[in-house]
Amino acid sequence: SYLDAERTGRVLVVPGLSQQQFDWGYTQQLPLQWDADITWATRAQAPLGGPGNIAYLDAIERALSSGGDPGLVSFLQRGGFSQVVVAADSDFRAYGGADPQTMATALTASGLTIEASFGETGYGFGELHQIEIFGVPDARIAQTYATSALTWLSGDIESVLRMPTKLFGDRPYLLTSGKVPSALNPSQWIVTDGNQRVATNFGRNRNNRSYVLGPFETQVNGVALKGLQLRPSPVESQTVQTLTGIHRISASSVGPGVVDKAMPDSQPANVLDGNPFTSWRPNRLTIEKGDDWGTADQWIDIEFDAPRVVDPLAITLLLGVYGNPVSIEVSTETDNGRVTSSLEPINTAQPLAVAPGVTSRLRVTISGDSYHRFNDLIGISELTLPGEPILRSLRVPNDLDGQFEGADANTPAWVFTRELRTDATHGASNIRDFAVPHSASVDAVATGSVNDPADVLRILNGITWMSVDADSTLFDAPTLAPRNLIDNDPSTVWISANPIDDPNRRPVVTVSWLEPRVVSKLRLDLDPQFATPTSVTVTVNGEVFERTPAADGSFEVPDTLTVAVQFDLHYEPPVPAEPTLRAGLSGIEVAAIADLYEPPINRNASFTLDCGRGPSVVIDSTKLDYSATTTYGDLMDHRPATLEPCAQPTFDLVEGEHRVTMNPSPRGLTIDQFVLGNEPTLSNTIETSRTISLGRWGSTIRRATIGAGDENLFVVNEVFNRGWEARLDGVRLDALEIDGWRQAFVIPAGAGGELELTFTPNRPYQAGTAAGFGLLVLLVALALVPRRRPDALAPLGPGRWPMALTGASGVLLAIWTTGIGALLLPALWLLRRRLTNLLPVIAFSAFTIAGTLLLLAPDRGDMQARWLGPAALPVSALAALAVIAVITAFLMDGVDESENEFDMTATDANAAPHETNSETR
Repeated sequence: SYLDAERTGRVLVVPGLSQQQFDWGYTQQLPLQWDADITWATRAQAPLGGPGNIAYLDAIERALSSGGDPGLVSFLQRGGFSQVVVAADSDFRAYGGADPQTMATALTASGLTIEASFGETGYGFGELHQIEIFGVPDARIAQTYATSALTWLSGDIESVLRMPTKLFGDRPYLLTSGKVPSALNPSQWIVTDGNQRVATNFGRNRNNRSYVLGPFETQVNGVALKGLQLRPSPVESQTVQTLTGIHRISASSVGPGVVDKAMPDSQPANVLDGNPFTSWRPNRLTIEKGDDWGTADQWIDIEFDAPRVVDPLAITLLLGVYGNPVSIEVSTETDNGRVTSSLEPINTAQPLAVAPGVTSRLRVTISGDSYHRFNDLIGISELTLPGEPILRSLRVPNDLDGQFEGADANTPAWVFTRELRTDATHGASNIRDFAVPHSASVDAVATGSVNDPADVLRILNGITWMSVDADSTLFDAPTLAPRNLIDNDPSTVWISANPIDDPNRRPVVTVSWLEPRVVSKLRLDLDPQFATPTSVTVTVNGEVFERTPAADGSFEVPDTLTVAVQFDLHYEPPVPAEPTLRAGLSGIEVAAIADLYEPPINRNASFTLDCGRGPSVVIDSTKLDYSATTTYGDLMDHRPATLEPCAQPTFDLVEGEHRVTMNPSPRGLTIDQFVLGNEPTLSNTIETSRTISLGRWGSTIRRATIGAGDENLFVVNEVFNRGWEARLDGVRLDALEIDGWRQAFVIPAGAGGELELTFTPNRPYQAGTAAGFGLLVLLVALALVPRRRPDALAPLGPGRWPMALTGASGVLLAIWTTGIGALLLPALWLLRRRLTNLLPVIAFSAFTIAGTLLLLAPDRGDMQARWLGPAALPVSALAALAVIAVITAFLMDGVDESENEFDMTATDANAAPHETNSETR
């Protein structure tokens, strides 16, 4: 195959899906697995390789889903990948995966190019082949680094992806949160806002991370956080969320739904951010079963850093649109008592009664009865407290402050990266809190872009004297912007994201201009690749006209003086068994403003934001403005813009806590990454590493030749595995884990030599296999070779289990299956004579009642349910009783058989003399 011939490393398949399903069928496993000679990886439901490999693949998937990353090529090289396969025929919708078009576009934006294509086109925008193969330049399955380049990194595996190589070079990182001991102690330290304190929904393979938790939050939806973290680490090694004046904020549950839980857009901190478009939503347990949010109250609990006044207090509810018009009972509880208010079912601010006086805490509770009566979502959009606004920030790790606090220690570097997750909660600014271990003067470097597709579309669609807007654009892709409708170029198109078979989401396009003109003749430029509108609702100056376009898309309305025309497009439902076309146009012609139309977008034209109109950074109270320059092409491709500081980008930081705030420009250009530091840490000058030449490279034995030089790291671009052992000219080398997941060995300074890597678990495996094969041969030989002198077998008597073994087995089985429920075994055993006929009834009844309680549970997958659920107390107790009853019955059978055998033996012994006497007589 192509990959067999061309690949020089591993192969990555995207998008990662829980299971492999394609438009041509379901295979469950990746078809690439059928070629045993290809080493591959994909983010499946349970990828092989352990937590490090999962975190690495998750980082790639998130980067691609977010439009790409400048560091992706280097990150793929670190993974040993030589090709990335985009399976455009994958059924990504069935598993909530990113669409292949987004993946392909992101790979291109990240610097990769297509090296081969297979299959038909028609995927994505219509140009994607069934299989697209992207090449990773300079692929390496192994490499060396100078140990002087090894750097401490406070962050996680994804932080390595975000690291700007232009500033730091290609260096290996030793995670401060790593689990593998290292004899090396780097002299440089980089602090990032990675390794965020989040919970993981292990049932999903994407969008499975919770909101960022505070340092004192130890549970999520009633489950201990430690069991929900992919790679647990101490809190001082984590990036945590903080709110000014708030010690901790928590909630009874965090939604929004049955599958998606504890998501960023539903977190409790949203109620204090002053943003009416964010909210807290409790976790929905079921759908359309009466008590969808359970029967208990739902609440938010706030603990303040210091006692304060919370009166007057206002609340803005978040209400589902299908709720009943009933009052909603909301209570407040403070140190001074509990007060209940009856609120209107409205989405605007209402006063909320609270006990007067200073308090150290505030709990706001929505009664469970209100959910039952309202019968739809009830959440909280805003809680308005008196006093200064509450700011939300991320506090980065400080785990090595003690090691770098000396004046002779190198100054750390800090890398703050804007959150790019598609499910993240975006605010007006990004705030980071960090600690400086010793006073220093640091330089600042910033990069930015217009990353939000809506902002890009607004820039592209806005012309000084006119504009064109649409209610939606497919994938929010700038290349499909509504601006294409007024450029007089039939090769550029706009495609709606609305399906043509949804009557509630008809595509809408609005063309507007500054000076009023008389409108009459209109025309839609139709394209055969799109569905043809059957009718158009035209709105001009508040008047509505229904029109059916002619074959060329033209129609007229009465002469009307206006500054805007709105087009609502109507389509016939798709015909079954025929391809469903999308709604799209190549142009809209309004004859009255034809002279205002602009030519197609010049991708090479400059887009500039001067000082004062660009983004800015504030460290403590010192502000630094930036100007920005980019091209429209880079703007459309979400490539970084060039940011130039409007003043000297140097900050004098004293030892202690500091805060940096990154503010976007009014036009939507945001700071993607802000770096602080000085030399030698903030430097891309890396010592040259030793040469290597790879020899035999198998799955269990690998060889390489190492050149002479200083102490180096030999790195295999694969997941760290303790089973690998490396020897240089027979001397065993120390192993360590770099980047949080890669395999590395320390090569001492010297002349070099032959390096051999051996997978040590293979030795006992081979020995066991050989022994098993030998025993099999012996067994076959014994079966085939006849016995020389067959002897008659003695008759067998009745056998029985030893009572000690039977009893021990019963006790162990009871402990293993029921845990503490095994205490019931002695009680039932003592009562066994009286319960002989009742034990089957007890077992059957207990199992039946437990199963009934489980069926009545609102969420049969909720392992934390106290009364109804698979691990609930009544269900567990009844199941334990049933199992113990069964075990007791089996033990009684063993005792009865033993007693019967004893009686029969005694009877036979007594009968023997009589038989002998009769014969004598």
